[in-house]
Amino acid sequence: MSVDSLKFYLANGKIAESQIDSKVLNILRTIIGFGLKDKKQLNTQISLDNPKSANVALNVAREGIVLLRNVGNILPIKQTKIKKIVVCGPNASSFISGGGSGRLDPFHFVSTLEGIQKIALENDIKVSYVSLDSVAKDESKIREKFRDANLVVACFGFNSKTEKEGCDRTFKLPDIDTKLIEFAISTGKPIIGVVNAGGAVEMQQWYSKLSGLLWAWYPGQEGGTAIAEVLFGKTNPSGKLPITFEKKWEDNPTFNSYYDTDNDKRVSYSEGIFVGYRGYDKFKKPVQFPFGFGLSYTKFQLSDIIIEAQKNSDSRIFIKCNIRNIGTSKGAQVVQLYINNPNCVVPMPVKELKGYEKVQLSPGETKLLTFEISRQDLSFYSEKAHQFIFEKGNYNFMLGTSSRDILLQKKNYIE
Repeated sequence: MSVDSLKFYLANGKIAESQIDSKVLNILRTIIGFGLKDKKQLNTQISLDNPKSANVALNVAREGIVLLRNVGNILPIKQTKIKKIVVCGPNASSFISGGGSGRLDPFHFVSTLEGIQKIALENDIKVSYVSLDSVAKDESKIREKFRDANLVVACFGFNSKTEKEGCDRTFKLPDIDTKLIEFAISTGKPIIGVVNAGGAVEMQQWYSKLSGLLWAWYPGQEGGTAIAEVLFGKTNPSGKLPITFEKKWEDNPTFNSYYDTDNDKRVSYSEGIFVGYRGYDKFKKPVQFPFGFGLSYTKFQLSDIIIEAQKNSDSRIFIKCNIRNIGTSKGAQVVQLYINNPNCVVPMPVKELKGYEKVQLSPGETKLLTFEISRQDLSFYSEKAHQFIFEKGNYNFMLGTSSRDILLQKKNYIE
């Protein structure tokens, strides 16, 4: 709560100063308990810009980037074919983060432009940067740059000013980004989009006109290096969407209950358990990208699903399958386990995620994956009985690479 809000509620008698004192005491007790009140917590043996921390940040960024589109395997960038790249967009040359608690000022950062320039230099590829301001000043000159390029990398999305705590951002991209995309498309060059956003955006007008699309989220101080590594194939993308990307905001299961239309300061969670992919499945809504989706530069094959379930109530249930890398490069896949009880006495989702495992495989390599769950994982909360209940019956066990890419499934009676 802000200082102004505290003053307002104090003046109106909604809260008392003693309540504030009580909350402050809780904070002080914690600070004193950890010995933080009377001395600086500074370990001079660890540098502020710690290389180990930077490496952790880089690895997190590498694994979080999601490849959503790759027409004709345009990615990774082929150094033998691509000799000139234009990088454009407001998010290309600066540090990008979300606002509020997501906002930070790193000791150093690598922009997307810097990351691309570094690897391009190593491969004798020329990189030019174009800002929207330069387009407005001399469009004909900028078009010449695009005309000479083999590839365009357009960096757009949101930042700490446009996506932050305390307000809802728009589902549509900022106007400046829309103009950038329209201009880039008008040049007729193949375009790779790199998007910074904490969630989905409306992309119906431009998605099909891109040759590639990376969802970079807010990748931190080493984000530029990680993005460039994915673009050039030094890192094989393995990130997966932790949410469903809807085609339009009206498709979201929470759309009809999100807004306080009558201004009574109350909203009803009418969607119940059918949020996220469970809601899109229930209402049979087509989506832009399903929960758990993400492409790779290699290909994988799942086979040989096996269900092992012992009959005593305390035993575990094992779901097994083989996964094989049938592509030509080393990569990682996230295999996801979904389960459904089609005969449940209460409404249940078409499928529910119950486990996942990420596995690295070299070309031609096969591994056995084993998922372990309990009957508690198959239970549901009964409002009538006021407790969780497990029902005996035929369960559908599904294995796939997203909520809508189910590759193996099998029914098994669980008692």
